Amino acid sequence: MLAERMECGGAETHILTLAREFVARGHMVSVASEGGALVSSLEECGVRHLLLPLSSHLPWNMLFCRLRLRALIKKGRFDIIHSHSRLASLIVCGIAKKYRVQFVTTVHARFRLTRLTRALSRWGDAPIAVSEDLRQYLYESYRVQPSLVSVIPNGVDSARFCPSGERRQGRRVLFLSRLDGDSSLGARLLCAVAPRLYEKYPDLRIRIGGGGSEFASIRELARRTNLAIGAEIIECVGNISDSAAFLRSGDLFVGVSRAAIEAGMCDLPIILCGNEGYFGRLRQENFDRALSSNFSARGERSADAESLFEDISAAFADRESGRVGALLRKYCSSKACAEATERHYKRLSQAAEQSGGSLLCGYYGYSNMGDDALLLAAIERARMEFPSERVRALTKNGKSDSRKFGIECIARYSPLALVGAIRSSDRVILGGGTLLQNYTSRRSLLYYCTLVLLARYLGREVIAWGSGIGKVEGRLSRAICRCAISKCSRFETRDLRSLALARHVISERATDGVDLCERAGALCPDEPRVSFLLGRIFGEDIPRFAAVALKGNADIELRADIVRMLIAEKERGREVVFFVMCEREDKTVSEEMARIVGGRIVENITLADLCGILRRADATYSMRLHALIASRLAGCPAFALGKEEKLSGYMEQRGED
Repeated sequence: MLAERMECGGAETHILTLAREFVARGHMVSVASEGGALVSSLEECGVRHLLLPLSSHLPWNMLFCRLRLRALIKKGRFDIIHSHSRLASLIVCGIAKKYRVQFVTTVHARFRLTRLTRALSRWGDAPIAVSEDLRQYLYESYRVQPSLVSVIPNGVDSARFCPSGERRQGRRVLFLSRLDGDSSLGARLLCAVAPRLYEKYPDLRIRIGGGGSEFASIRELARRTNLAIGAEIIECVGNISDSAAFLRSGDLFVGVSRAAIEAGMCDLPIILCGNEGYFGRLRQENFDRALSSNFSARGERSADAESLFEDISAAFADRESGRVGALLRKYCSSKACAEATERHYKRLSQAAEQSGGSLLCGYYGYSNMGDDALLLAAIERARMEFPSERVRALTKNGKSDSRKFGIECIARYSPLALVGAIRSSDRVILGGGTLLQNYTSRRSLLYYCTLVLLARYLGREVIAWGSGIGKVEGRLSRAICRCAISKCSRFETRDLRSLALARHVISERATDGVDLCERAGALCPDEPRVSFLLGRIFGEDIPRFAAVALKGNADIELRADIVRMLIAEKERGREVVFFVMCEREDKTVSEEMARIVGGRIVENITLADLCGILRRADATYSMRLHALIASRLAGCPAFALGKEEKLSGYMEQRGED
């Protein structure tokens, strides 16, 4: 495992806890870092520590770390490299790929995002996020597909952090965190509300634990507050060596993240209050929402003294409803965390790929929700039909798409790279979509037909999965298209019209199929993620709503018809939600329609997410084929907008309007 430092912090304590569990399960674990207070705890439980300056951005230190790690990995001592640091991930990622060692990262927080940091970020073969909002952050900021990311909450040793026994009814309020500029707001707000709380509760005591750059200023603030009150109410105790004992000494905890989990396991009522937001009292009914941000209150309203005062008063009046220890032990125990991480490692090992394999070809890498879903479905099918073989894809951006989709991607318009990819593959697969057509672009038909003919010339098998055949205009174009179809050893179509056309050319090799996204399990919504997204869209109360997916090529007449339909939906008491499936094509028209009829805009979700959301919708109106597919799979009534042939053909074939 790689970390910048092993000081007393949430991510570092998570590494220590995970390492302990792995050693107990019989694994050999090493941790590389710049050192820190937790190194002795690592060594006590049998974990080897390697001293490396992994927090330094100096080029010579980065080079030293790279050379040292390469020497260790080259000797074959490690099966998994698990990085908990963005800088360490950048240093080790190329080495792991060269020596075919599985590489995993865990994302513990949001990072400062610039063009440079986005380009230099490496997330491994399949990242881990400690919360659902961080999985969404990876998708929004880096386009890492959510299906590749496992959400594994922080693990806490539930044997160590447990109730002290008899429940007291005192009024000792605890705060525990690093006291740095980005994590000390809760301590300052406690000092601000202390005078009012003392008037109401004369037996009040506040203890602030933790050290950091703001410790001196917060201690001075506490001293001045105590002088103003005329009593020693607030105590700043500095760094805590035994956080379990510290937490068991209190009656109420104010803070966030890992410390809040530990306090909850000690059966303390929790108020989530931090620099990233204010959640308020943690209770069973809002537990899932708090879990989706790793109890950090990210995305919530800003913290303020008045809200904190009211919630502390309410917590003292009703302590039992704020005890969530049983839920925390279920979802956030160190045992559950280690088991989930082990499963994640095994998933990577099973996906280990050899040479040769399949080269997927489609309209991939253009940030189109449907085409992204087709690529993920094609990857999954290739791994099922050709197990233990390498899977690669031709996409728009090559290397950057590799980080998004978790496989090697090759730039589709680089002739040398394309020929090399075909030569080093066993087969070329047309992986879904209406690729053979020239009504949107003549270049599209020429590109895919040339690709097929080149693959056959090089002696590679060509297969088509869930493919559509669109309008092909021109005698020469039709001849080229027929030639390309004839070279396919299998041509599986996604609709009856395409099947009829393909059978004219290769009757015995053309088979009836479905769109890759309609295959069993291709669109499998992640229910915790869908609940998180619905909460972001609507808040706690989800209204009746109609889903709309528009396309930028809608003409004036069609737009007028759409406006009339959506106004009718509003009159029925339904909200209108516009889902942007391709930003460069759909966002402008969606925003325009939202202004006219009133509605919400939803971006940065996947087709599987949409499928889950549509389970709660009353109707879907769509100009996009894959929104209709998602709607059908979700059991939501769907209506096609426009006269596009593939839409009307799909609806007719499925018996819809």
